[in-house]
Amino acid sequence: MPLFVSDAELQEAANSCNISVIVQKADAYIRELQEQLETSKAQGDATAITAEQNCALLEQKYISLSAQFSQLENERSQLTAALDKRATELAQVQAQTHKLELGAIKKDGEVECLSLEVNELHKSKRALLEVLEHKSTELNEKNNLIKNYLDKIVALTDERSALQAKLHENEAELARSRTTQARLLQVRRSSLRSTTPG
Repeated sequence: MPLFVSDAELQEAANSCNISVIVQKADAYIRELQEQLETSKAQGDATAITAEQNCALLEQKYISLSAQFSQLENERSQLTAALDKRATELAQVQAQTHKLELGAIKKDGEVECLSLEVNELHKSKRALLEVLEHKSTELNEKNNLIKNYLDKIVALTDERSALQAKLHENEAELARSRTTQARLLQVRRSSLRSTTPG
């Protein structure tokens, strides 16, 4: 059975001997098939063009992604080198920090020793100040004692001077008395001689 006509239509055309209807239907069917073929070819061409365009786009995108990947690989290499450099610098800084910490610990020990020495010096200073204060008290007492002695010496010196002056005065008085006594004796003797018969 043809695809473009039904069994009834085919039977009717055979009975009426009207083949032109079948031919027209065949031509219409063929035209429709040709249109479908052209449409399919156009769609295929469009699909092929789209596929080529997509392929070109994908190739460009691949090239772009390859360039980006190369750039990223280069940046990754640079970052890795920078990271290695920073790691080396960090290790050096950590080594210096450790060295400084050891130095700080040593300095702390020295400071602690110096603090102990300073404390001992403060104790010695306090003890020395106490000794000096005691000595100062003793010196003040001795100075007061010496002052008392000096005061007594001055008083005794003044008293001795007064006694010496009084002694000189008494000696002078005694000398005058003896002179008077001698003169009186001489006068008496003279009187006695003048009254004694010769």
